[in-house]
Amino acid sequence: MKSKEVFALVIRIIGILGIVSVVRHLADDLTVDGQPPSAAYFVRKIIYLLIGLYFVWGAPHLVKFAYSGESKD
Repeated sequence: MKSKEVFALVIRIIGILGIVSVVRHLADDLTVDGQPPSAAYFVRKIIYLLIGLYFVWGAPHLVKFAYSGESKD
């Protein structure tokens, strides 16, 4: 594997771990105290979820930025 492929794989793994973390914390926080979390809490979790999905998708802009000097082999 080339270093670019390894980097993209690591980004995807980080994305999966991020999504799992968001879902886990969301499930835990909804069952605590019986009070619903604030709207800001949900907005933050949605943003984290979208970032995780972008990473799972492969984060093409991030990979392109990190490996901009390499050829497209």
